[in-house]
Amino acid sequence: FYMDGLEVFNFTLSEQPPLLRDILAFSGKTKDEIDYFILHQVNTYIVDNLAKSLKIPAEKVPVIFSEYGNQSCASIPGIICATLSDKLQDKKQVVFHAFGIGLSWGACQLELENPVVLPPKIYGEN
Repeated sequence: FYMDGLEVFNFTLSEQPPLLRDILAFSGKTKDEIDYFILHQVNTYIVDNLAKSLKIPAEKVPVIFSEYGNQSCASIPGIICATLSDKLQDKKQVVFHAFGIGLSWGACQLELENPVVLPPKIYGEN
């Protein structure tokens, strides 16, 4: 197997900003109305560059890659559990955005209030 990291990075910066703009337009929300953008944690560099390219403030884009690494399909629930569980008691507007193997991608915008969130559990810890 071979993954062309530069091509994945280029794909991210060319294809993902339009997807995020599309989901905002479809939901009728602006970037300012969204409390959190939960982006797949492929790596910190890509997440930071994607947020910068869309001019999304860093405080709206939680990053857990340095603590948990690439969790693959679990990165979005991982972000919620690790960083947002105590911040979602009031209504929050949240965008979820992911892309992955085969360069498939998707996004949704939800209004969340008081979700049930378990704290993260690290394998081997009691």
